[in-house]
Amino acid sequence: MKILVRVSLIIVGIFLLLWLAFAIFAEPFIKKTIEEKLTYYQEDSVSIGAVNIQFFPIGLKLKDAHFKLHISKDSLLINWAGAISYAQVGGIDWMKAWKENIWDVKSIKIGEGAVHWKVQKYIAQDSERFSSSGKAESPDIILRNTNVELLDLKFEKDSLVINLETSLNLDSLSISRKDSMQWHLARVQLHSEDALFENVVPDFDLAYDALNYDSKSNQLKIDAFIMKPRITAEEFSKKYPFRKVQPDIYMSSITVSDLNINELHNGIFASKVVLDSCDFSIYQDLRKERENVRKPLPSELVANIPIPVNIDSLILQRAFLHYHHTSKKPELGQAALEVDELTLKVFPINNIGHPNSAEVNIEGTARLQKEAAVSIDAILFADKTHHDFEVKLSMKPTSIAAFNSILYPTTGVKVEEGQCTGARVHMSGNDFSIRGDLDIAYTDLKVSLAPGNKDSWKFMNKVKSGLGNWALVNTNSTYASDGGKIYFERPAKEPFVNFWWKGIQSGLLDAIVKVDLPL
Repeated sequence: MKILVRVSLIIVGIFLLLWLAFAIFAEPFIKKTIEEKLTYYQEDSVSIGAVNIQFFPIGLKLKDAHFKLHISKDSLLINWAGAISYAQVGGIDWMKAWKENIWDVKSIKIGEGAVHWKVQKYIAQDSERFSSSGKAESPDIILRNTNVELLDLKFEKDSLVINLETSLNLDSLSISRKDSMQWHLARVQLHSEDALFENVVPDFDLAYDALNYDSKSNQLKIDAFIMKPRITAEEFSKKYPFRKVQPDIYMSSITVSDLNINELHNGIFASKVVLDSCDFSIYQDLRKERENVRKPLPSELVANIPIPVNIDSLILQRAFLHYHHTSKKPELGQAALEVDELTLKVFPINNIGHPNSAEVNIEGTARLQKEAAVSIDAILFADKTHHDFEVKLSMKPTSIAAFNSILYPTTGVKVEEGQCTGARVHMSGNDFSIRGDLDIAYTDLKVSLAPGNKDSWKFMNKVKSGLGNWALVNTNSTYASDGGKIYFERPAKEPFVNFWWKGIQSGLLDAIVKVDLPL
């Protein structure tokens, strides 16, 4: 018995001596090997504070890692630099990796730090660094548990810059490449904050305060999203040869419900997207012509989304819109329209089985110029060759003069007096034209025209201050009166909002104006 105990003690002692020797010599060897193998260019550097080997389960931990590496890929050079407090990999199943080409890792942990990627154009001097003589089959990957503490990530390429802080928890991620790449996640928690995206959209910065996603609730939430112009409206107008919209956007929150991340390799599927407490400022310069490019209607836009999408509804609530433009007669001032209490529901957003035209319903209410309550009910039909639609609009009582800020700079017509007691629009159309009826009830309408130099304006100028107003407009109208006929043939380059507005405008002029205005 004593002999057995002695033998056991000797074996344990030998094992401890081997482990101690391995730890003393192997850890510095691994540290040196990693530092040397990762460096390739003269400017490369890798510094690791310490390497710890784990035996049960087998794993490795690197502490205080600092790196500056350069990786060439085709015509690009990726500069990769940063520092990480620690990186730990544990529980690797080496037998499964060797026999089945499956990397099964029990845990990956990455501590706080910063990583910076900068991509530059580069003429590769050699391509041997990552080449292989044979085409190896990509392994499947199973990560049982992955935890990334808050990392400061930065990516640069030309004028594009992405900067954000991110933390991540993954529970059982599996990636299979047998046929096409697919993945499955038991649980994922993603947190990102203070994100800034410069020039991802040219001449704009995108940013948000925080992004959170938890697969337990399947909810994605983004706080304080902004889209901010990098240049002034004047610089923006000068830069582009054609008319182009310049938005300035703030959204208090964006919430995507029932977003299943495990389905992202098949498409985007969610129950609803809610944009809450939003502020939109939209500018364009009407002195510029539109680019001669066909603008698709919403039903075609949804159908042409390049990946499968099925979202039950998109909801905009508590929104404010400030629209302004420089008119073709800038001496009349800048046109402006304010929309508040804006609520909009767009549903469904679904392109599955609709290659040409998807059904889109639009329901909404708003207040124009702080007094005119309006509503919209529109449907764009599915599977229509020419993207047919039907639109109903209504407006409650308002002072017509409230619209002078948009009406006068755009058309040169100024409302001196007039009260609208209501308006209704019913119109339908397709890619090529829009037609319908406009009924409007109003009283005591008096208008004047901006001074002009052309002979054709001389008679119209006499209408100022109500003089000769009877010759220009119908001063009173009820729902029983003849309304206006809507008809407008759409240039293909006309966006759908302008297309619909031009239709309404045609009916409004037909109902109110007795003569053709020289505009």
